[in-house]
Amino acid sequence: MDERKLRIGIRDIKLIEKPDDKGVGFYFELNGIPVYIKGANTIPLHSFLPNVTKKDYQKLIDEAVFANMNMLRVWGGGIYEDDEFYNLCDENGILVWQDFAFACTMYPGDETFLDNVKHEVIDNAKRLQNHASLAIWCGNNENDEGWHNWGWQKQFNYSKQDSTKIWNDYVKAFRELIPQTLAEVYPEKPLYWQSSPKNGW
Repeated sequence: MDERKLRIGIRDIKLIEKPDDKGVGFYFELNGIPVYIKGANTIPLHSFLPNVTKKDYQKLIDEAVFANMNMLRVWGGGIYEDDEFYNLCDENGILVWQDFAFACTMYPGDETFLDNVKHEVIDNAKRLQNHASLAIWCGNNENDEGWHNWGWQKQFNYSKQDSTKIWNDYVKAFRELIPQTLAEVYPEKPLYWQSSPKNGW
């Protein structure tokens, strides 16, 4: 009655964190082999998204391959890229660090907003889950760092009560809801990192 053709790849990827003399190590292991990551951060290729063509994506990936990159990070202040981006990453051995589209601010934790977040996670995880290039999901861009190290609480003169609520809302979204929802969508628990950067000082 119906059929759907998919190209899939099979691989095993792990995020390894081990204490060392500097703090905690952080690296990816692909099919049992440690990988030295060489890559870049990507932002939307054009302000008007419909203007981006397959040729533009091909140029981006060709340049990454030429520069000996093996990972691209899709920045959380931008978009979830077109399928063509992920297809080309699959074909060219480029891993993808995929931020969810939450960046540089603290978000509300009310039921309506969190329900929207849950649907955003489900929609994008289902769409991208078959791409072998997708290495890791990241909850947000710089939110944790901004809250703890950039003085946001003083800058906006938050009371202790306000700060507690805002942080609890952050925990609900990025430490609880998003990883739990990803685990519901994926047959195996995917790699998830709550915020980038977040590896201590």
